[in-house]
Amino acid sequence: MQASINSTGMKTAKAIERYFTVALYLLVLTGFGALASTGGLDLPAVTLVGLALILRGYQLVTRREPIISERWTNILTLVYVFIYLVDYSFVSRGFLGATVHLALFVMVVRLFSLRGTRDHYMLAALSFGMVLAASVLTVGSVFLFSFAIFLLVAIITFVLMEMRHSLSEDLALSHDPGSHDPRSDDSRSVASGTGIARVDSNRRMAHALLAIAPALMLMVLAGRRYIPPGVHPPIISFAIALAISTWSLLSIGFFIASIVPTARFAQPIGAVVLYPMVGFSGLFVPVASFPPAFRVLAHLSPMNFAVNLLQGIWVGDPWSAHLVDVGALVVFFLLFTALSTKTFRWE
Repeated sequence: MQASINSTGMKTAKAIERYFTVALYLLVLTGFGALASTGGLDLPAVTLVGLALILRGYQLVTRREPIISERWTNILTLVYVFIYLVDYSFVSRGFLGATVHLALFVMVVRLFSLRGTRDHYMLAALSFGMVLAASVLTVGSVFLFSFAIFLLVAIITFVLMEMRHSLSEDLALSHDPGSHDPRSDDSRSVASGTGIARVDSNRRMAHALLAIAPALMLMVLAGRRYIPPGVHPPIISFAIALAISTWSLLSIGFFIASIVPTARFAQPIGAVVLYPMVGFSGLFVPVASFPPAFRVLAHLSPMNFAVNLLQGIWVGDPWSAHLVDVGALVVFFLLFTALSTKTFRWE
């Protein structure tokens, strides 16, 4: 039985590793695409890095491992120190261009010499750096589209990274005969007292929601001194609106926590749900400018109602102008709170 469980866990870990490797490659590809779309890169850099990415994609399709050894990685890194100085002095003739070339070189080398978690984090950081460089070189509709794709791929990549880390820890515990996983005792106690656990979870959720309201109001009052002169928002009304919005959004978090097996999985899943809601909320881009299909998604998001309520109360709108927003947030709160109390099953 234990061998069967271990075999299943290893198969799952291999699948997650495969998906994570592909997602990390797509993260690098979208970051480079955002940088190349600005037109600020020279043709040799675009051509060479593009060919390297195509080769790495071919390796992933054919399931081949990276081909640069650790020894050659160190040698190439030392050699490029001198190339960087030449690039800075005679080719790019500037810090930004030479540094972008350096980042592209390190990215390509790491892409073909993946060894461990440190390399994964470095590639993710380099991808984000390329997007930052793209934002410096240009800000247009193409960049915004590229950044949206990069953000989506980044969320998927970090979710898979967290799942990969969690599975590796679980497999390490299962292969260590001397270790004792306390979750086995916890699962037996939960199975024998599900009713008590559910009552306890409901009580904790109620205490957490009640404790949030005064904390939010104190934060708003403490920040009142930093409001610019001439601006007189209704502080108390805004604090109440903030509490309503927070309760509604937290109820979604409680629901996610109630349907996933562990807290480690709840965090990345919450990120996958939260970040798209922020994008569709109208906080950064007006909902009216969205395509029709995206507009429908925005109007179904509780974040959109929260943004409308907070923006309206801040500028002095009466509560009667936002009854729909308040009603929608209350409905979301009651719905997800009821669902979470019914489905809570953390082990």
